[in-house]
Amino acid sequence: MAADDYSDPRTRLESRRLMRQLIAHHLGGKPLQSRRVFMELQEL
Repeated sequence: MAADDYSDPRTRLESRRLMRQLIAHHLGGKPLQSRRVFMELQEL
């Protein structure tokens, strides 16, 4: 990640996990509103 090289699948997986944990921490257990919006758009 420090090298900004995401060609390795493991790096992509670990980066995704890290970002999800950081987002969850900052949301304090609340869901992302964008997910709800995208799901509503798919229902149309």
